Order: sequence, then structure tokens, then C-alpha cells
Amino acid sequence: MNGLPWKDLIQQAYEGRIDVMPAIYKSEEREMHLAFTPDYYANPSVIVVNTVNSDIKGVSDLSGKRVAGVNGFLITSVLKNDFPQVKVVEFDTVVECMKAVSLGKVDAYIDSIGLVSFTLENNFIPNLKVIGNLENERFSNPPLHMAVPRDREILAVMLTKAMKDLSRLEKNQLNKNGLNSRVTKNRLSLLKSRLNG
Repeated sequence: MNGLPWKDLIQQAYEGRIDVMPAIYKSEEREMHLAFTPDYYANPSVIVVNTVNSDIKGVSDLSGKRVAGVNGFLITSVLKNDFPQVKVVEFDTVVECMKAVSLGKVDAYIDSIGLVSFTLENNFIPNLKVIGNLENERFSNPPLHMAVPRDREILAVMLTKAMKDLSRLEKNQLNKNGLNSRVTKNRLSLLKSRLNG
């Protein structure tokens, strides 16, 4: 968005300084501050490990391991709250998390396949491999939503209407391209045109 760490972006959204969060997971805490649209995309989660690591094949192998997490990400909260046997090491960005795995500072990192793919495509981070098919329901296919500050709930209603008006072809084109900043901008432009049209 603007180079700020996620925890700062989410705080700005809570305070009403950001109008729309275009790709966000829903949680009880976030629902106290934000109004959400229905979900529009299920983005499977994966584990990122160093290429020399052969011990980690799934979530159950993370016990006693150091796992990177982005400060403020919902998945980081899930790790901290639901997996006390995992040592969570927090960073400000996805790139920092993945570099920590590459350099052996942590054992693993869990995130959506879209964000992991986008990060790998746009940053040279060697020594990484991706493990899919997470067996734990807390990490598999978390649905993404759009969200707006709670005092602008009418905007969430308008975004929901615009989303429903998208044709099946338009939805497929948006989802086919994966989740990256260009696609997110295209998604918002398309919805904006629906709202103004």
C-alpha cells in the first residue's frame, strides 16, 4: 500500500485514516473496528522453509520450532494463541520473514500462497521451498474480504453490491491472476466503476 508495516496499516484503518482494506482476513477483534464485505477469495496457506530443512512437512512438525510471523497478521495471532509449543518470532514485513527463513534465523514461515508467490516473484530470496496442503483447518483456505472503518458501513454495503454485480467472467479473471498489488488495484478499479456506473 504505502510501505508501512501491516500493524500500522491496520491501526490506520481502525482510526478511519484508510477508507478500504482490499484484502483482509476477518477476526472478532477486527469486526469491532471494521465492517466487512462477504468473502470473495479463498487463498490456501503454505509453509515456507529453507531448502536444507527436511524435518518440516506440515503444521504438526512446527512444535518447538521458530516460526516467523508478520506483526499484526491474523495468522501470527493464530500461531501465538493456538500453538503455544511454537516459538513465534515477529517481523514487520513478509520479506523480512522470508529472509529470516532463508538465512536460518527461523525454521519456517506460514502465509497465503498468493502473498508468498508475489513476494518471491518480486524479491530475490534464495534457499526457500514451499510446502502446501496444510492439514490444520486454522490455516487452510482462509477467506479474504474487503473491509472499511465501522463508521462507514454504508461503503461496505456498496462494495458488496458492486461485488455481486460482477459477472462470472470478471470474477474468474480477478481470481485467476492471483493476489498481488496490481490485481488488487484492478479489483478496486473494477468495483469503483461499478459503484459509479
